[in-house]
Amino acid sequence: MLLRKLARLLRPAETAVPDFASGHALLEGGRIEDAAAIADALCEQAASVANGHYLRALIAERQQRPAEAMVEARAAILAAPAEPAYRLQLAEWLYTTGDFTGAALEYEAALAIPENPFARDPVVLFRAAGACERARMLEQAQMRLEQALVARPDFPEARVNLATLVAMQGDAVRARAMIGGLRSTSPGLRLRRALFLPAIAASREHIAEVRERLGRDLDELLEAKDFVLREPEIEVGLTPFRLAYHGEDNLPLLRKLAALIRRGYAVPQDPPPRPKHAGRFRVGFVSTYFSYHSVGRVVLPLVQGLDRDRFEVFVFSIAPSQDEVSAAYRRAADCYMELPGSVAEAAQAIREVAPDALVFTDIGMHPITYFLAFWRLATLQCALPGHSDTTGIDTIDAFVSAGEFEVADAQSNYSETLWRVPGFFLSIPDPPRGQPAPPSGRSRYFCPQTLFKLHPDFDEILLGILEADPEAAIVLIEDSSPWPNQAIGARLKRRLGANARRVTLQPRLGHAEYLSQLARSPVVLDTLHVGGSTILEALPLGVPVVTLPTRFLRGRFGYGCYRLMGVSECIAHDRDEYVEIATRLGRDPDARETIGRRLSEASERLFDARGALRGFESRLQLAIEQALR
Repeated sequence: MLLRKLARLLRPAETAVPDFASGHALLEGGRIEDAAAIADALCEQAASVANGHYLRALIAERQQRPAEAMVEARAAILAAPAEPAYRLQLAEWLYTTGDFTGAALEYEAALAIPENPFARDPVVLFRAAGACERARMLEQAQMRLEQALVARPDFPEARVNLATLVAMQGDAVRARAMIGGLRSTSPGLRLRRALFLPAIAASREHIAEVRERLGRDLDELLEAKDFVLREPEIEVGLTPFRLAYHGEDNLPLLRKLAALIRRGYAVPQDPPPRPKHAGRFRVGFVSTYFSYHSVGRVVLPLVQGLDRDRFEVFVFSIAPSQDEVSAAYRRAADCYMELPGSVAEAAQAIREVAPDALVFTDIGMHPITYFLAFWRLATLQCALPGHSDTTGIDTIDAFVSAGEFEVADAQSNYSETLWRVPGFFLSIPDPPRGQPAPPSGRSRYFCPQTLFKLHPDFDEILLGILEADPEAAIVLIEDSSPWPNQAIGARLKRRLGANARRVTLQPRLGHAEYLSQLARSPVVLDTLHVGGSTILEALPLGVPVVTLPTRFLRGRFGYGCYRLMGVSECIAHDRDEYVEIATRLGRDPDARETIGRRLSEASERLFDARGALRGFESRLQLAIEQALR
């Protein structure tokens, strides 16, 4: 589209022979050398140097030299900054490489150029919105979608994406109305509407309402006779990810959702034929997050450490970002495969490998891997707790968990067979090290979890700390988009009253700055019902993390880490004890220093995963052997 428009807009000068249009025609006709000669000639003329660089960019892209193509595109932009088409083409290329922030910035720069013919093009606005959304520039994404709908009111894809953004911001009622206002709604869109779950709940009552509505919607869809899905990653485009932050038993809803998808999504249920593997079992790991992401970081040591005498390791990385962690996966795998962002194409690529076992690291976090889990791609398929919730999916055979983290009757929380692996097998490589922060009289409490992990129940703990410690100052980390900050701010103001003034939303920091602040924090507050990998960075630094375990694995991470370390002083049994532990450590520098030294020393046990890794390997081998009989 952009090339055709550019060919029309970039008219050759009357005396300019050759010109961009003729060079572009040669390129389209496959005469690349002749097109390159014209590009060189254009670059030698001051009046056409921008066109020359742009033609070079198109040639490099055609020859699959993306880095050179983007260099030449930037040279064209530098030579003619008022030409939007150069920026729009660069934006498209950046998007395909996974640089969503770079793509969004180029789209925005192009659309800001005055008298721009593309600024009213609904398709360009729609693509700009997609880049902004992936870059977490959600307000800008919403504005571009609204502009696209002004330019073309009958633009269902833009309306659906706008409704999804509105739902993410907590206004599920408006979002559902937007979908309902379409002339026709496919089964996939009706399921998407059902999965409009707010990221931040206003209250426990709000959570109950959302869950009740979801159950009703799923029941209605189960009764529909026309429910068929073909490309659910596009048609539905959502997962039940937000349920994990409700603090409730999700198994009934997840089973109901999986039963609905299974009925309408016809995909192979027989594993591919098993080839000969030279005596080793073939194990595949699949994710969209094998990069600098919490999932990618904690799974990497497992992939690196798996016994190569017994297992041949394949890494299936779907539409990955390129960084030092993705490079480490390339080095660690016996075979590293980048898969396209299509469920059907990714499934076909995995089936051709025919793994004996396929390990999903984070089912529920991304639509591609969620719907991929409904395929039978290996004789044994299991889930890791990268997203620490059961799946409800009948083609996931096992859920791998750390035995010390789970409650005694945890099997009832899962649709899968629960593997209780002794020890801790998911850890971060190269954990930070350091001495506990110097004692300080300030009562500063740090909660660095993402805002959507702040359950309404956690508000009561914050209120208890602020009331028990008049000098308390609580620091949260703000989201990159304004609406979660506004939602949390409004909720805390309602619940905490005047005490809300002592809660600060701090701008996000770079990782090095964040670790520096973490090391200086007297006390870290673990969130209720769902934790995170922050504790793996705090404990080696000697920073106490106060935690209150709940029933489900997602709310027992801090508890499990402390159990493995043999430290119990920071584990609370109820909310009152949580407040008491936090304020005692916050107000008593000597107690904080004492426990900090213990934590720093004992944390070594969290990062020696050799025993847990051997336990995982034994359980995996046994399960593969049983499945193949």
